[in-house]
Order: sequence, then C-alpha cells, then structure tokens
Amino acid sequence: MKSLFVGALGVVAFGFGLGLTQTAKPIRVGIQPEGGYVVATGQRLLPGAVKFDQRLSDLAPNPKHDVVAVMQKNRVSLMTAAGQVSGSEIALGGDAGFHGMAWTPDGSCLFVSTETGHIQEFTFDGTKLALGAKISLAGGTQKGNPVPG
Repeated sequence: MKSLFVGALGVVAFGFGLGLTQTAKPIRVGIQPEGGYVVATGQRLLPGAVKFDQRLSDLAPNPKHDVVAVMQKNRVSLMTAAGQVSGSEIALGGDAGFHGMAWTPDGSCLFVSTETGHIQEFTFDGTKLALGAKISLAGGTQKGNPVPG
C-alpha cells in the first residue's frame, strides 16, 4: 500500500514538474494574427479602434446629438459611432488644460480649458464645430492652467 502511495505521488510530482517546464506561447508586441494589436503594456487593441496621433486629454459626449468631442494635446475634434468626423479638427490656440471640457446643456457650445490660462469656446451647429470666444482667466503676470501628465 505504501509503495502504491509513493508511486502515485511520484507520478503527480512528475506531472507537476512537466507542467512547470512547459511554457506558454509568448505574446509579442505588434499586430496579432486575428488583426488586433498588442502594445508594450500588454493591452490589446481590437480591430476597428480609432488611432490618434496625439495624447487624448478628455472626451465629452454632446447631450443632444450623437457626437463626442475629443480633446487631444492641442486640438479638438468630433467623433461618432462611425469614427472621426472628417474635417472636424480645430486648434485650441495652446495645449490642452488640466480642467477638461464641457458642453452646454443644449449641446450648442463646447468650452475647453487650455494651459495658456484661457477657456476656448466652440459653437456647434449640429454637424461641425466653429471657433468661438476666447475667455481669458489668468492675469498678465499669473501662470496659465496646469497641463495633464
């Protein structure tokens, strides 16, 4: 009986050791066979994801329209479920500020903070953004707003 127990224990130990020596196929950074993409942090981007060439700072869904404002490093653009709205990018007049952006309740205006110490207004006609008023917040000797990151 004792030899049967020792034999069974040996088989289990052998199987466990064999399992430790087996290595999983490594996941490599880059394009994957199924069309996805693995980045250096191990995160997986799925096909159909939107690529941005600048760091994203904020997203603000419009309360009345099926559109989302996207704030990048120094510009704002619009997105829908179909992707980025063509020709919707507008420069902020400075880098994005830490305080983000917000739509008015009726969805007709978007206000965006900038690092230069002003709020940039954009008007929205239901299809595109237009540059609006520049609202200065900081005095002449004061620093602007902090920047994300």
